[in-house]
Amino acid sequence: TAALLGEAGSDQAIVVWRPAADERRVVLARGVGRYGRLALGPDGQVLAARLQGDADPRLNQGVSFYDLASDARIFTLLPAADDRLGDGFAFSPDGVHFAVAVEPGGRVEIWDVAARQKRQTLAVPGGQAPQAFSFSPDGRVLAVISGPLSLWDVATGQRAQTVELVVPPQGGVTFTPDGQRAFLGGGVARRADFTVLRP
Repeated sequence: TAALLGEAGSDQAIVVWRPAADERRVVLARGVGRYGRLALGPDGQVLAARLQGDADPRLNQGVSFYDLASDARIFTLLPAADDRLGDGFAFSPDGVHFAVAVEPGGRVEIWDVAARQKRQTLAVPGGQAPQAFSFSPDGRVLAVISGPLSLWDVATGQRAQTVELVVPPQGGVTFTPDGQRAFLGGGVARRADFTVLRP
């Protein structure tokens, strides 16, 4: 399942595409405001979206979660006072957790989606805004690029490892299916090998 952003003039809508069934469905049409970044939950039923220019100014500050079956907004994750949510966010592979960049100060918050509660706050190395992050296939590790590549235990919020990068990457980060390697995007192809120690 994929979620695509469609535009017609000043109007926008999300197009949910399920290639296996050759099904395309338009949801969450908007005549006011615009969608920013999107993230689709692993079950294809929940969509997270940043809104811009919404009639409700509170929604412009957060990430809203929508039930695609009903087009209903489930809830909106809002930043704390004096904080702002960054452009980066992602669901864990099992859909249990949601990671979102928080500025200033270079942090990543990990939220429990069902409970709508913050579980961890990760202070990433260097204090810079995270450039990219990705969950491992089992959802137990979060890789964050903020200059170096840091690996975090999602359950405890502890940093497990830091890999210094000679040339900072300019793109994203993704794990191999076994979770033992990460590939970093950018102008030069890079690969990071590491061992994640587990109890």
